[in-house]
Amino acid sequence: MKIVKEEKHLYKFLKTVFDIQKSAKQKYIIGNYGFLYFYTPYRSGKFYQKSERRIAMEYNFNEYASYTLSQLPNGDFELRENDALVIEQMINYMAKINDILNNAKFRYCIDKDDTCQLAKMTSLTHKMLCDDDMKYFRRFEDVEVFQNEDYLIADSNVVEDDLNIHVSLAFNTSGHEVELQVQEGIFKTIVDAVSDEVEEEPKQEQEVPAEDENVENENCPIADYKVEESFQEELETDLDNENPFAQEDEEPF
Repeated sequence: MKIVKEEKHLYKFLKTVFDIQKSAKQKYIIGNYGFLYFYTPYRSGKFYQKSERRIAMEYNFNEYASYTLSQLPNGDFELRENDALVIEQMINYMAKINDILNNAKFRYCIDKDDTCQLAKMTSLTHKMLCDDDMKYFRRFEDVEVFQNEDYLIADSNVVEDDLNIHVSLAFNTSGHEVELQVQEGIFKTIVDAVSDEVEEEPKQEQEVPAEDENVENENCPIADYKVEESFQEELETDLDNENPFAQEDEEPF
């Protein structure tokens, strides 16, 4: 199964999985009834999209199928079925991932314009992410942050016309307790300083431009454009410069 860039939602998810799997020795992708799951020792998640009309854009992944993910020279992705897992193992991995996601509690919504997102996340959740993980929270639209024991979860649900796209990514934060103790106080200071600066800054009157009848001012998703531009720049950089990451140690959930 080949996924091209024009299928942007699944492509973006597979790009994220591909980047995460570079640093993992143990990595699995499982498809079942339209859902696509992935697992590595410290990062996991799932993807689902549904449309009532655009049948061609739905992905009915085979019942209990495991896949290998590869990227073609032109940048497209390919999913190939393999025999890495038996059905019982697939069920076990999917159940564990769903348990993490379904039992997480909502914390806050990501603000794309926030200049200290990592500091804010640490202050609100008292959990620490790896430096490279924050970019995955920025990659998707309308991200909500959830928390479940040792996990921080990025949850994105986007509706385009009749197409509903749901992406969930779970990051294990265990092993960062010492770093968290050092950084949490610093991050709180940063968040407080930025908040004080915003409150003290006087509001300036802005000149309202005259309405142009030929320009539609409503439904202008500027934030979405910023996300897409950022992702495109990241994609081009990765394709030009593929450097291997350090391998993760194999550890179960």
